[in-house]
Amino acid sequence: MFACEKAVALSPKDGNIFDSRRLARALTGDIEGAIADFQFYLEWTDDEEKKAQRQEWIKALQAGEKPFTEELLESLR
Repeated sequence: MFACEKAVALSPKDGNIFDSRRLARALTGDIEGAIADFQFYLEWTDDEEKKAQRQEWIKALQAGEKPFTEELLESLR
């Protein structure tokens, strides 16, 4: 998380950094923070496919589900 926070501080308008931090936040239990980072990313990107994917992840997190399976995490690496 330290590295994520530092990266955001250094590039506060880079949606890709927020997109990375949201995963760290979600995996460490900071669901509200993860959703906030998702929202920032959704406003920042023009990639409709990624927007749809992240919106599904937001819905899952809001429902108390964990959308990040081992397979998904591996594909994101």
